[in-house]
Amino acid sequence: MSIKGIPKVRMQAKGLYHSGNVDAAQLLSDLADAYEYLAAEYGRVMEQAGFSASREACEKEALAWLDPTKRPAIEEGGI
Repeated sequence: MSIKGIPKVRMQAKGLYHSGNVDAAQLLSDLADAYEYLAAEYGRVMEQAGFSASREACEKEALAWLDPTKRPAIEEGGI
C-alpha cells in the first residue's frame, strides 16, 4: 500500500541525511515506516471486519476524506 505523502517524507529524510543531520533523517525514515505499517494494518482490519471489499478500496475511501470535494455525502438527521 502506498500512501501519497510517504515518498515526500522519504525524500526529506534523504536530504537531511546528505546534509549531515543523520539523527533527524533516521527519525523521519522510522516515522514513514511506522505510518505505512499502520495504514496497511488499518486496511487489513477493515477488510476482515467486512467494512471494505478490499484493502485498496479502503485506502481510496480514506483518501477521499482528505479532499473536501470528494468526501462522501452525509445524510442529515444522523444518529
